[in-house]
Amino acid sequence: FYVIRSTDVNAFSTHEGMIFINEGILAELENEAQLAFLLCHEIIHYRNNHVMNSYVEKVKIQKGKTEYKSLGSDKKFWAQNKYSRELEEEADK
Repeated sequence: FYVIRSTDVNAFSTHEGMIFINEGILAELENEAQLAFLLCHEIIHYRNNHVMNSYVEKVKIQKGKTEYKSLGSDKKFWAQNKYSRELEEEADK
């Protein structure tokens, strides 16, 4: 776990299990329970391999592989966002 000196409200994990939390998001937290939720959320991203899965899916979308073959660039953009939202919802659960 690492804290980044940044006012951005953000936290993220890497495929190697490192979790980064910006000071900006820490300033927004009201209690320890919110910090626990934030940490658990990022741990789930790592445990469920979301970073690597997201990268692979993004490449498929950009290259027009599988079901993304017939999509235009605007629909590829929305497909990437939809996939990302699905991973966020999964980590929240």
